Amino acid sequence: MQTQAWWLILPCLVCLIMRWQIISVLLLLAAMTYADSWWSVAYFLFIVVLLLMRMYSRPGAGNREQLASALSQIVLTIPVLLVMLMLILAAGARWSDRNQADRSATGVSDTMTPGSVSELVSDSALAMRVRFDGEADLRPEELYWRGLVLENYDGQTWSRSRRLDFDINPVPAVVPAESRLRYLVTLEPTQQNWLYGLHQAYPTRPQTYRDKRGIIVTSDVIRQRVRYPATSIPAQTQLTLNEELRERNLALPDVGNSQAHDMAMRLRAQFKDDQLLIDAVLRHFNERPYVYTLTPEKNSEQSIDDFLFNTREGFCEHYAGAMTFLLRSAGIPARVVVGYQGGSFNNVTGHWRVSQYNAHAWVEAWLPGEGWQRLDPTAAIAPERIHSGLDAWLSSLGNESRQGLDRETRLRLFLNSVPGYNAVRETLDAMQYGWDLGMYDNEGNLRTEDLSNWLDSRGLGNLPAWLLGGLLVLVALRAMLVNRQAQQQLSPAIRAYRKLNRKLNKVGLGREPSETILEHMRRISSARPDLADKCHELGHLLSEAEYKQNNIDYRKINKMVVEICNTC
Repeated sequence: MQTQAWWLILPCLVCLIMRWQIISVLLLLAAMTYADSWWSVAYFLFIVVLLLMRMYSRPGAGNREQLASALSQIVLTIPVLLVMLMLILAAGARWSDRNQADRSATGVSDTMTPGSVSELVSDSALAMRVRFDGEADLRPEELYWRGLVLENYDGQTWSRSRRLDFDINPVPAVVPAESRLRYLVTLEPTQQNWLYGLHQAYPTRPQTYRDKRGIIVTSDVIRQRVRYPATSIPAQTQLTLNEELRERNLALPDVGNSQAHDMAMRLRAQFKDDQLLIDAVLRHFNERPYVYTLTPEKNSEQSIDDFLFNTREGFCEHYAGAMTFLLRSAGIPARVVVGYQGGSFNNVTGHWRVSQYNAHAWVEAWLPGEGWQRLDPTAAIAPERIHSGLDAWLSSLGNESRQGLDRETRLRLFLNSVPGYNAVRETLDAMQYGWDLGMYDNEGNLRTEDLSNWLDSRGLGNLPAWLLGGLLVLVALRAMLVNRQAQQQLSPAIRAYRKLNRKLNKVGLGREPSETILEHMRRISSARPDLADKCHELGHLLSEAEYKQNNIDYRKINKMVVEICNTC
């Protein structure tokens, strides 16, 4: 229940109890699209078939007939199912297998190797929603959601330094109110202990701390949806860089990538000014025949050399890693930053939706007198990826390039091209966001404590217990009423026969499912010759009472039933 769409399954169970079978089938089909593996899909489909077998088959039908009836109902409802599937996919459902990787649960990792970010492009899962205070007029290219700073490089993998240098100071008082960007982040479960924010972010959340590098860490693992307000301010000038931090952001392996190192030395000899050297690197990516692609040619162990001088194909992590290496080789402190970039704006509620496929990597370099500056080589090689978003960039690719994309990404691009799909998706996303804000607190828990406090303040602290008790009474009364109504709908003759059959069941002479009343009475006569005359007469009386219903002596029927019961 915790791993499936319980908010669909729970109403389904209630509908089954209430005998609203058609609604139960629809809810099961909706829950199927949220299944986390194909085994779950098969399980839900199996339950649907079983339910339909009982709903749309005549009483007493065999298994084959019931199965054929259920399958025919599924075929007839395919148009409705397609509409439901479109709506639920628009709301964010997806089919995936959690056993293949942890990325669907964790999103951005704390390490980066070539290909690690591009693998998230097929993941349409929600990463977070963000709503800004006031009327913040922001464009997608301004939204760089910083997650982790990766400073260590071993020749293949960029990783973060475990050493933290906490900044316990509040937002600097010298920053005017109009320069402060306030926003509310609703982060999905990541199974990690870091949060996301824009530049110079100061979060407000218990047991949450800010590192001087801008990393936001928590003392607990984010296992459920959390919500926290944050304030971002313009980058503050950092005039000095301590020696330990400088050495860490200049460190490179002693061997490997010699061509990239020689290129950096040539640039340094040509450009003494750090900013001019950085501009030269960005021009190099922009003017040379580099390709921004999700499926680059695989590099050898000398990944940066091969990327810069041989394949020249890569995604954001290739360009970010190569640029950081070049800057460090030239004596400029630099580091890789991973997080998310951009997002889709929801016009209904005014919030930004950031998905896992918005994962991104970029560079930060330290310049004397200015401090850490954000540099994004992706903007130099594929500016439309930053300005228009990932899906817009993917849609602009040729048909041949799009054919190389995985199935989920192609499906997402196709749905985006369907007229009205994005409007439906925005509406459903707005409904989910509104539900989350109203029903859950900042720690992702249902607002039961708030409701309890509100009831206590009004002297209604026991109201939930009384409501639960009343609900149970109503369910019991309804069950009794339904049973009574069912009994009243039976004729007096059938009620008498059922009484007799209950007695006969105790002695092994009860009615078989396929027997008529007359056949049942004949079988009793064969087993009990002493009751043959009474059973023969009773069988005819019951048949006449059930089918002819003319001048039937029900008192005689009841008397004979009592006599046979006493004899048995």
